[in-house]
Amino acid sequence: MPNNRKGITLIALVITIIVLLILAGISISMLSGDNSILTRGAEAKTSSDKATIEEELRLAINGLAVDYHLSSSNLEGFRDYIFSTEVGKGQDQLKAELGSEQIEFNAQKNEIICKGQAFTVDENGIITLKQPADPNQGFWINDTQISTHSLEEILQQIDAYIDAIAANESNLPNLSEYGISSLRTETSNHNAFFKLNFTEYDSFELQVGVSMATDTETGDSMLFVETPTHSPTAEYRSPEIQNENDSVSLDNGFKAIIESIEVQNFNKIFNALYV
Repeated sequence: MPNNRKGITLIALVITIIVLLILAGISISMLSGDNSILTRGAEAKTSSDKATIEEELRLAINGLAVDYHLSSSNLEGFRDYIFSTEVGKGQDQLKAELGSEQIEFNAQKNEIICKGQAFTVDENGIITLKQPADPNQGFWINDTQISTHSLEEILQQIDAYIDAIAANESNLPNLSEYGISSLRTETSNHNAFFKLNFTEYDSFELQVGVSMATDTETGDSMLFVETPTHSPTAEYRSPEIQNENDSVSLDNGFKAIIESIEVQNFNKIFNALYV
């Protein structure tokens, strides 16, 4: 008697399973990974949220600009007005409009943090969203990126700045672009010090003591530069720093710059940087 039952062969079943597995793999790859639909969707939402916060802050600052220009008593620039803590001025008005818990100000860094996003503010009140720091770029102290420039470039700029003072140049190299907030000299208990501070790490300070000595054989004056000290405890990181045993050190680099100052220029440089 002939067999009229219908069904699928083993080969067809295997092919079907293979096709289903391929389709499942494609679906999984589309839903996971750095370039997946879910990841791109999350990135798009984050970008949209940042754009919304930026627009809210920009509109609030634009409203602040109207009050600034209508007031004839304002002697400070607009950026100073934005960061002013006086009642009725910048910080007071922005906190009232955006919420005091939603906004923070750092005048030293020209920075506003609004709803968790950091913005820099230029002299005209134009805001720019700060991008996340690249851990493989620039010079770092502990977990803070000091500058997008390398340590070698920072030291070169400091050296050029001191050389320009010695040469009586009117246009000095810009230190702030390299993350430096101040390079100054001080005296304490008849001792002289060169001190270096950075904008992004205002609690960190590097100092090196300097004294003038006389060569007993020649009678010539000479500089004696002490071992640099810094606080708080710091770990340096920069592209050219490979390991602790063979590294470019901020401390040693700064000391070398001070040691290179010619004796006849020392007083001129020290007085120009004296606070």
